[in-house]
Amino acid sequence: MSGNARARRFYERHGWIDTGLIDYLAATEEGSVSIPAHRYNKRVTQNADKEQR
Repeated sequence: MSGNARARRFYERHGWIDTGLIDYLAATEEGSVSIPAHRYNKRVTQNADKEQR
């Protein structure tokens, strides 16, 4: 998702915060492959379910 600006805007518009780049290790038959990605975090509260109703 590193180069996917549309996806990044979607997450940010829905309250997710980009905390930086990570190297995601994807498993393959030949071993692991490092894939650059952004890590997103979102604060979740007990009242979040009630607020969405």
